[in-house]
Amino acid sequence: ERTGLGGIKRIMAANDVKMSDTYKTNSRLQQSCIGNALKSRVLADRLLKYISGNRLHFDSSERFVIAEYGSADGSNSVDILRQLIQTVRTQSATKEIEIVCNDLPSANFARLFENLSTLRREFDYVYVGSFGGSFYNQIFPNKSVDFGFSFMSVHWLQKAPCFIGTSFFSNLDLEDLDQSACKIWTEQARNDWRTFLECRQKELKPGAAFYTATIGCRDEPQESEHAITKFNKIMMLSVVRVLEQYDCGEFKHLFPLPVMFRQKKQLSEPFQEDCFEHLRLELCDEYTMEAPTAFNLDDPHAFSELVKRMKAGTRAVSGPYFRSKLETIEKIPKTEIE
Repeated sequence: ERTGLGGIKRIMAANDVKMSDTYKTNSRLQQSCIGNALKSRVLADRLLKYISGNRLHFDSSERFVIAEYGSADGSNSVDILRQLIQTVRTQSATKEIEIVCNDLPSANFARLFENLSTLRREFDYVYVGSFGGSFYNQIFPNKSVDFGFSFMSVHWLQKAPCFIGTSFFSNLDLEDLDQSACKIWTEQARNDWRTFLECRQKELKPGAAFYTATIGCRDEPQESEHAITKFNKIMMLSVVRVLEQYDCGEFKHLFPLPVMFRQKKQLSEPFQEDCFEHLRLELCDEYTMEAPTAFNLDDPHAFSELVKRMKAGTRAVSGPYFRSKLETIEKIPKTEIE
């Protein structure tokens, strides 16, 4: 029996799995999420449970494979990998461990290997590698992964299925999203989640565990989320204004972020189906951090602080995505993009 997926609920902003030089500086959300997992040892405890239940396999000469999906440059996850290696070392001092990391081909793999090389220097019998490609495809061979994990990545969809008006995010500003668009985005998120699970189901060894921490969405938005909604609209209006200024309105469909913050019931839905009956979902942890946008926007100082924080987040979250799209439109000058 393969264990299922744990989720960490979170209400705002997403992590772009594409690379940017400011990624680590502006990825506080990811760092906080991983810090919480390190402190609670939720992955380490799950790993120990898997080893104890599969002792015969663990004691064999076969290497132990740990896979990460959506690794980015590895700067945020190297501490988790270190904790997992240390956990394996409590059971065997010489067990060969293979660390395999996955991200899109556009990721900075040079920096990824630079970060992973610290683990090679710290531990013996540890080997590292990578596979480039979308995790909506099968990445690793059948039944090859002992322990897999993914932080803050599965809210990214394969594509943005349609334009959504005044918002970059499909489930912010739902009152502005017409019902047909809402249905299209919800279906895209549902199909992508099923595809992700189907691929991981093939890759995991019998008894293996997979953990994902993902941004969740409340059924009803809280007051503290209204500010990010306003900022979201300002960003979208800015892009639309530039497109219209250069007579490029037909490109508006490129700009919704391919992101969906799923509700808990949407995450658990596939596990009710027969094809996933041997996958078991467990909610390992759930926590909510206050949105850093809970400011009184009538206060000039508070508004300036909001803009400062959101600009930093945008550089890490949306910047690389928007830049890559804008640069495909020849009519828009580079200075305007900047």
